[in-house]
Amino acid sequence: ELHRAGAHWQDWARTTLDPHTKRLQARVYLLLQEQKDRVLSALGSVRAERAIDPGELFNAEREAAAFAKALEGLYADALQAGYDRVKLEIDAPSLVFDTRDEVAARLASEVSDQITTNTAKQIAKIVDQTNKAGGTRLDAQAAIEDATGFSRGRSATIARTEGGHTVNAGSQRAQEAATARGIVFVVVWDASANSGDFDRRHDLMDGQEIEPGGEFTAPDGSVAKGPCQFNTAKQNANCRCGTRSKRAKTVATT
Repeated sequence: ELHRAGAHWQDWARTTLDPHTKRLQARVYLLLQEQKDRVLSALGSVRAERAIDPGELFNAEREAAAFAKALEGLYADALQAGYDRVKLEIDAPSLVFDTRDEVAARLASEVSDQITTNTAKQIAKIVDQTNKAGGTRLDAQAAIEDATGFSRGRSATIARTEGGHTVNAGSQRAQEAATARGIVFVVVWDASANSGDFDRRHDLMDGQEIEPGGEFTAPDGSVAKGPCQFNTAKQNANCRCGTRSKRAKTVATT
């Protein structure tokens, strides 16, 4: 149990103290606070004699676009880090990350859409509960202030998941480039310390090797090119696993 607790601590420290994760968490938290301030300001303009309309408080489309724009640079940095990691792992210094690749913008847009959609749902729920209870805008403001959708904990969860996912995406770009150059290597699954805590049992995948572009196989038969890329939420949620590249002449049987 002590060994298990130590492994949990090491995994938490690795993901939480990672520089890309730290910067992403700080940025996401700031953006969530700015969103909350805009919602509270909009609530202050609602006339007391009528029911609150959540559509007047939060424009999800506009908020998602602003969120994505603010995150794109951080995503580009994390992608570059993942790319550079593979260059070192397979000793391929001549590989160059294509800055014209729009993957950073796409990933930032996807996560921003998810974040703002969930935030909009929480705001709508708070407003609905306030209206049904005959509450005032002050009641709604108090509930918004305490809402988990704007919390530091939410920003930490988003950053830990997205930081690793984006670095892995950069690694895959480098693996594709290396394969195109004829470099022979395998991709290895590295399970996180908490990977055995869930039904998916990613700890059993630790050390699994595939050819570049291939797919890893989870214990339940699900397949994915890398962590957080399965087609089921069960396999992706809270996954902190990673991959590494290893020079090889042949692919080991798994």
